[in-house]
Amino acid sequence: MANASTLPIDEFDWDIVRYMVDWAPYGGPDEEDILPRFGMDVHRLNARFVELVTELTRHSGTVLTERQRHLLTRARELVPSTSCRPASSTARARRSGNNTPATLGLSPLDGQWTMRHGLWFWKQQVQQ
Repeated sequence: MANASTLPIDEFDWDIVRYMVDWAPYGGPDEEDILPRFGMDVHRLNARFVELVTELTRHSGTVLTERQRHLLTRARELVPSTSCRPASSTARARRSGNNTPATLGLSPLDGQWTMRHGLWFWKQQVQQ
């Protein structure tokens, strides 16, 4: 299990990671199974999965069991690599005022990753 003092990820979180990894080869989990199992809708589950994998990736010094390391390796293959980018690069892009696609940030303020049938898509927030 992860070191609770440095990374607050519990068994429920590992269940989410395991569930998403197990269902990925089949196009992702069925929406009707997610709410009773995890108490959240499919969009929130996908977002939480990306958050967990990103946090586990950023805290590479965290002590994990062999099984958890293997699961994390499989989970990383499902999460777009840009979601693991440090938030500071997003902040720099905003400060520069340059919103070209090359520098457009992928932070939670910009939008969210959504998995559909085993593929990740970026759903951009509408700017008001």
